[in-house]
Amino acid sequence: WGTLFRDAIVVDEFTFNGQDTILFDDTPSRVLAAQNKRNARLYGLTSYLNADATENIALFASVSFTRGQILKEAGAEKPSPLDHIPPTYGRAGFRWHKNGSFMEGFILFNGKKRLEDYNLEGEDNFQYAPPTGMPEWITLNIRGSYRLGKHLTIQVGIDNLLDTQYRYFASGINAPGRNFWITARTSW
Repeated sequence: WGTLFRDAIVVDEFTFNGQDTILFDDTPSRVLAAQNKRNARLYGLTSYLNADATENIALFASVSFTRGQILKEAGAEKPSPLDHIPPTYGRAGFRWHKNGSFMEGFILFNGKKRLEDYNLEGEDNFQYAPPTGMPEWITLNIRGSYRLGKHLTIQVGIDNLLDTQYRYFASGINAPGRNFWITARTSW
């Protein structure tokens, strides 16, 4: 998929009461504002796979890849990155299922966001990125469900089995470490 934007919203220099600088907490600060003024290109690929390997085993996967650029303007050496563009991410795994019960193992993954892929003038929070950019990560997860009669199902799982420290893109909070969970579901 792909899209071209005219008058894309970007953060750029602005004035407030005719001034390009204001005092903010006793510090001279440049005035910036979100404005419709640039042309941009956004493109990507999203792909899904669901396949039955056998009568009781299914394979699944999904991956999303997105890129965005503010198109080159007069005086610029090259296009600059568009804000809020996530790195490649996805999910892949297998599921065994029989008689309403299942067991599955899957990975969640997120690619690296390099420093040169951040928009320095936008809202990408470049200042919070580690010196080498946001690192890639992968988690291993297992889950299962067992039906106990007509009205009760028990579900159990271990998420982030390897206790990886990671953060979803654009989140200011680290995701949970290894965690165990159990759920009882009833219906009538």
